[in-house]
Amino acid sequence: MAAALRLFDRAVAAYPRAFDVVAGDGLYARGDFFNHVRDGGKHALAVLKDENRELMKDARGLWEHAPPLVRDVGRVHYEVWDLEGFTTWPQCRHPARVVRTLETTAVKRQLDKQVEERTVEWVWVSTLPSSSVPAMAVVKLGHGRWSIENQGFNEMVNRWHGDHVYKHDGQAMLVMWLLLSVGMNLFAAFYGRNLKPAVRRCYDTLAIARQILTELCAGLPIHSSGP
Repeated sequence: MAAALRLFDRAVAAYPRAFDVVAGDGLYARGDFFNHVRDGGKHALAVLKDENRELMKDARGLWEHAPPLVRDVGRVHYEVWDLEGFTTWPQCRHPARVVRTLETTAVKRQLDKQVEERTVEWVWVSTLPSSSVPAMAVVKLGHGRWSIENQGFNEMVNRWHGDHVYKHDGQAMLVMWLLLSVGMNLFAAFYGRNLKPAVRRCYDTLAIARQILTELCAGLPIHSSGP
């Protein structure tokens, strides 16, 4: 939490207009974190999990008497409850908004290939106002954390060898991690912003990376005595 707050302060100071919302998992559903983010001029969004929290109890009591918003997005059927103005979170100085979804998806079982419907529940707490951010936008932001994990950490480990220690020295490990982050971000910017959509439809990031590597290796001198 302390590291997250330091990172937030540095990001706001360096890039004050780069983002409007800070999203996190259940760890960040804390009053001190929400207060700090709002004091920095941004909104907060976090997964709400604690069933013993008064905020969750109040929200569940109201959901029973409020009809859900129903939406179908792709293969997912959404039932969404959106309530705001909660003041039963004494640690947070700002009114809380709670968004709950029941998301139903048809899944084919691997064992017998039968299709079954699976429903999962998600609950988020946020300071985002419903007047400017609709419920489905909150749901999209809440699930957007997955793309950070999949396209950031997982890709860095699986495709960029980010989990490998090249030298067991603290300073060297930091330098290699920063260089790796710079290279990965530059490549992502090149692929997403420089290449035309028609090229991206035909070639994924792995194909482009291999082509770049081939061109780099083609320009290296070849010595008969070895490298």
